[in-house]
Amino acid sequence: MPVFNAARFLRETMDSILAQSFTDFELLIINDGSTDASVEIIESYIDSRIHLIHNEKNLGITATLNKAISLCNASLIARMDADDIMHPNRLKLQFEKMQSDSQIAVLATRIEFINADEEVTGEWNTDAQAVSESEIGNMMPRTNCIAHPSVMMRTDVALKYGYRAVQKNTEDWDLWLRILADGLRIAKLNEVLLQYRVHTASITAIHKKEEPLHVRLMKARWSFLSYELKKLHVNGFGLKCLIAQLRNFGKHLFSNKLIPFARTFKRVFTYPPGYTMSEQEKLKKALESWNGNKIFVFPYLHEGGAEQVHADILKAIADKDALVLISSFSSNKSYLPRFEENATVLEIPHIANHPFTAKHCAQQVADALNTKGEITLFGANSEFFFQLVPLLSANVKKHYLIHAFKYQPDGNVLHKAWLRYINAMSSYIFISHESQREFDKLCFYNHVPKSSREKLRFISNAVKDYSEPINHENLRVLFVGRDSEEKRVEIFLNVAEKVYQTQPAIEFSVVGMSARKASVNVNFFGSISDKEKMNTLYREHDVMLLTSSREGFPLVIMEAMAHGLAIGSTPVGDVPNRLNDSFAFVTSSIDKDVVIAELADFVLKLDSDKVILNRMKASAYEEAKSSFSWQTFQNNYRLLFGLITSDK
Repeated sequence: MPVFNAARFLRETMDSILAQSFTDFELLIINDGSTDASVEIIESYIDSRIHLIHNEKNLGITATLNKAISLCNASLIARMDADDIMHPNRLKLQFEKMQSDSQIAVLATRIEFINADEEVTGEWNTDAQAVSESEIGNMMPRTNCIAHPSVMMRTDVALKYGYRAVQKNTEDWDLWLRILADGLRIAKLNEVLLQYRVHTASITAIHKKEEPLHVRLMKARWSFLSYELKKLHVNGFGLKCLIAQLRNFGKHLFSNKLIPFARTFKRVFTYPPGYTMSEQEKLKKALESWNGNKIFVFPYLHEGGAEQVHADILKAIADKDALVLISSFSSNKSYLPRFEENATVLEIPHIANHPFTAKHCAQQVADALNTKGEITLFGANSEFFFQLVPLLSANVKKHYLIHAFKYQPDGNVLHKAWLRYINAMSSYIFISHESQREFDKLCFYNHVPKSSREKLRFISNAVKDYSEPINHENLRVLFVGRDSEEKRVEIFLNVAEKVYQTQPAIEFSVVGMSARKASVNVNFFGSISDKEKMNTLYREHDVMLLTSSREGFPLVIMEAMAHGLAIGSTPVGDVPNRLNDSFAFVTSSIDKDVVIAELADFVLKLDSDKVILNRMKASAYEEAKSSFSWQTFQNNYRLLFGLITSDK
């Protein structure tokens, strides 16, 4: 077991080794120049099986492992890392298997991941998918599927092959490849006998940050193939590795070279130099003259629920010295006046995204913030925010708002990448409990410890304008949303068509997009940025339908309720948790056909029974007044920015 500054988890690891049901072993520990309390912890154990060896200086993992192998006196070697935990029967079961089958060169076990808090965070997919020897042989040319600290190997094999220093960070995979290439057997016990700890200081976590997995795989595989070629050793296993390398390289070339090149080419030749130079000059002047301590990074100025929340946050802190950087291209500037009421607004989409200026732009902003003392950086929906974070000093408090989030084990690529900065963050803000829970899943399954997950906090959005419900002669149904895929306005139009066949007097309206083909008369109002005009439209309707496939907790629901509209919605985000049947109907799924049928029935039911309709409208209004308080919203953000203390 190599040890380098492993004091944090070392005692738990050693306890798990010394408590093995198989007791006839020597625990050879190589201290690789530790400067923490590791040596003191090791020396505190009184056990004749422990042999502690010191490197004169830090040699690194590969040299230390080779030194350890050379010092082993037994016929079998078991590997262990200084932060993992053995199952009590690990050595016993591996020893028995190696004794019963003398042709096995290396015997691994299944593992499960744990984090710094010893919470089990799941399994390693490739480990679970490659258990039999044939599965291991098929998987290994593509990627490693053997957990290094889980193996037991024959000493003569370890001495013959050893670890190659050129394979930094992938020395174990290289060893398995060379062993398999020579026709030796690698087997695995289909039982979890090791808890593999991943935490921010672990080798695994550090190396993942250093370079992408596909790049590490290609480098390691190429080194192995070169080694085999120099020996003139060519066989079927090597051919499998070569095929895997070519496939890996093809995907890398397309996804990580050609597509970025095309994007760069487009930006270079479509971003007008005049705009870029103008933005650069404006940013320089703004940063030089800015004397505030709050800076915001938002993506857009056009109309949208997120933009309205951003404008409300600026209003809540009411700080004229706040600086807002708009990092993406807005389709219009509807919200610019509302942003400018409480902050200086600067649009920098060209220099923040241009391949020749993006890095300089981020560094320029970061340098300005780092010289300003205590600064608060607040962002939402912006990649530029996370380009700034690693450049900023600890004096800059960093808050990030997430409007909607759904955990996807094979997705969430950007959010997974940004988790590397979680220790630098002050907080993550969520407008829905469901999004907060989903993001917590992302953190948990990516081994983020509890202490960092405590940074996740909920702040509900608010409504400032209210009006009591108004009864109308004919039922009026409203849709509010931008023209984007997840809003699914076509479902609303299908509902309108279905209702029209039964009750043509019911009126339907769409806000947020221009007219499109519809088989019934639907009023299209386009985009509306005037607040009073929007409030008037709410008052002129009775029901609002939300047909989205993905949301956090939509602001349009809150606004509609504040004007006494009954709600029909798909079960997205926080909707099932925060709406109840006294004022809302939630469909049984987000399936298109189900949503159309159930929302159409809901509308027809309200049209046929005005008593139920009026009761739901009144309940919606009362719920909005009690749950969507502007004062609470304002206090929460003023507290976040340090403008008030928690006891006020």
